Amino acid sequence: MSTQPAPTAPRRSDPRRFSRATAAAITAWALVLVGGMATLWVYAYRPAEGFDPPPHWPANTLVQPRPGRTTLLMAVHPKCPCTRASINELARIMRYGFGRADAHVLLFAPSGSDEQWAHTDLWASAEAIPGVAIHRDTDGAAAALFGTDSSGSVVLYDAQGRRRFWGGVTAGRGHEGPNSGQDAVVRLMQGLDSALTTSPVYGCRIHDDSCDGVCPPRPPGGSGI
Repeated sequence: MSTQPAPTAPRRSDPRRFSRATAAAITAWALVLVGGMATLWVYAYRPAEGFDPPPHWPANTLVQPRPGRTTLLMAVHPKCPCTRASINELARIMRYGFGRADAHVLLFAPSGSDEQWAHTDLWASAEAIPGVAIHRDTDGAAAALFGTDSSGSVVLYDAQGRRRFWGGVTAGRGHEGPNSGQDAVVRLMQGLDSALTTSPVYGCRIHDDSCDGVCPPRPPGGSGI
């Protein structure tokens, strides 16, 4: 007479093994998330380099200042979404400046491009600001005379053609809101003193095709793009 083996109890999973696997997965996900956020933050707050405008208004420029007027210039890549914040800050500057300065926006356009290449929403937004004149800057030649190749960079010259401020007017790449650069420009336009004469520029290089409408998303907590 054969005997049947005794039935075995079903194997139960070890809850500790599940907990360890879950903890490892959560840790890996958190590291990836933190790493991605850190990359965005570094990108958002890494300033442009090599901005060195002349101390006096250069000769033979695309833009000529009106005698006795303070003049502000901003270099812009018309397809860089990061620069929307700079254009919006320019609108605030001109509003707070009470019409005491002329402003010129140099819109980069590569040689050989048609007339519509630079006519983006940034062109339209800048053109709508009272007191701002728009100039098509072929190959960024005019911006280069003012020592910059970075979208969103600003130079302010007083009525005597002396440089009073150069730098950026946003707190980070694509970030809007009060910042030290904007405050310095407004004070100088109003005829007040400013201890700050330069600030970091947060924008793409106007000759960099990698920023042709594909700026990375803004980091969490910002109010930018």
